[in-house]
Amino acid sequence: MIDSEVFRTSREVGRSGLAPGEARNSFGYWIDIPNDWESYSCPEDLILFLGIHLTHLRMFNEIIEDLGILSAGEFDWVDRYVNFYDRIARLLSTTGHRVDLKHDIAETLADWRVIRSFAKMPCRVLDFGAGCGRQGAAAFLWNPKNIYTAIDATLAAYTLQNLVLSFMDTLQEQASSFDFLDFEKSLRAFPDISKAKPGDRFHIPTWLAEANVPEKFYDVIIAAHVHNELSGPDFMRLLCVVEKSLAPDGVLYVRSELTLGDTRDYFDAVDLHGIDLLTELRSRNIVPVWCRFVSGYLTTVFARVGSTHYKQAKKSKDPDRNFLDFDKACHVSARAGENYLHRCVDTLARADGKTVVIGSGDSFDRKFLRRLVKAAVKLPKGYTGGDMLRDVKSISRRKEFTEEDILGERRKQILDEIKAFDPDAVAIASQQYPLIESLLAEAMGDRRFTLRRYYWYPVVILHRQSVNGTDCVFDKPILTPADLEEARKVKRNRKDAT
Repeated sequence: MIDSEVFRTSREVGRSGLAPGEARNSFGYWIDIPNDWESYSCPEDLILFLGIHLTHLRMFNEIIEDLGILSAGEFDWVDRYVNFYDRIARLLSTTGHRVDLKHDIAETLADWRVIRSFAKMPCRVLDFGAGCGRQGAAAFLWNPKNIYTAIDATLAAYTLQNLVLSFMDTLQEQASSFDFLDFEKSLRAFPDISKAKPGDRFHIPTWLAEANVPEKFYDVIIAAHVHNELSGPDFMRLLCVVEKSLAPDGVLYVRSELTLGDTRDYFDAVDLHGIDLLTELRSRNIVPVWCRFVSGYLTTVFARVGSTHYKQAKKSKDPDRNFLDFDKACHVSARAGENYLHRCVDTLARADGKTVVIGSGDSFDRKFLRRLVKAAVKLPKGYTGGDMLRDVKSISRRKEFTEEDILGERRKQILDEIKAFDPDAVAIASQQYPLIESLLAEAMGDRRFTLRRYYWYPVVILHRQSVNGTDCVFDKPILTPADLEEARKVKRNRKDAT
């Protein structure tokens, strides 16, 4: 296990070679106002980070809606993931303290569905900002021959990652994990990652990363919920690592918005870098070959110009692959939002439940949305919008209202009418959607809408229940392997029935 003083000393040595202003803003998780990733009072405190994506609770229902029913292979992976982190928790504390893993499980499944569609395993994976080591565990559990490298700059995260990688070593006959801090402290030469054998794992602090990642080596580079949460200097280090080490046919997987609109005084404490990731990558001939708002977050795959993935995207008519010509991140988000609305309304029509439609002026029809999209983003030359959305009027059981109905003098009458109609879904196309949502929630009482669809445009779609079906594994908290037993029974019974 990494000693905290060894970590801090090495980091200060890394900072000592930088200009004072850059040194103050380098090698840290600068938006973490409480400094949780930097300090812990005892090993048990690190258990909290195993379920850190509880912070995505607001998006959880959308995440598991898009995941749908897990395949047998995915459920087996979940089983092994829970067992793996149960043992990590045992190593950290003997009190039996655990956290709910289901949010991190859902996030990681969403990540690897996309990653596995672009990379054939075993592959070489670089994880920048590795958190609790979940991507390393995922890579190991999907295929133990994957070569994995974790990069991080915060004490708590780096300590936990070291434990995770060391534990993997105990599961194999040969030592396969190499922490660069161990080698630095022992005054030994760093391992040569370019000569890695199948299953090797490497751990590098950020201040040693640029010099030690091999050129054009990694099939997959992961930056999940990280690039917008770096200081400006650390963001540029991420770009340097990507430019240097992404394989000719490799992909950069980014899960989060590509840029932020408001960068000043985050939590009244720090300024975010606000640099447009798309612009910076394009200047390095790395472009988006796939993008989709899925499982609650914008998810983008980048590849080098001229790569196999680039050529496939150039030929593809898939809306999720037509992003090659965009030069600003906001334009990517707007097009991804347009594609998302298309899918959401298609799902709404397919469900064909009792639906309330609340529109602004022209209501929720193609004309309104096409005008909305064209006003929001400069579309590529020649783009006409096509048949953007299936007409909501195809939904047979529906009631239509305007925002004036909901917000005007007839508010109570209209809300009572909606309550009596008892809709399965509500579609709101209005700049006033936050107020309309709050009025609906108050009027409907305990009849809640469990699934909320929203991204980029002022259009919100609410569903009373899942449309695609969510997996029973996410019905309850997952703290230990025993918590999966009920899901196992459900899946066995379902299998027997078929």
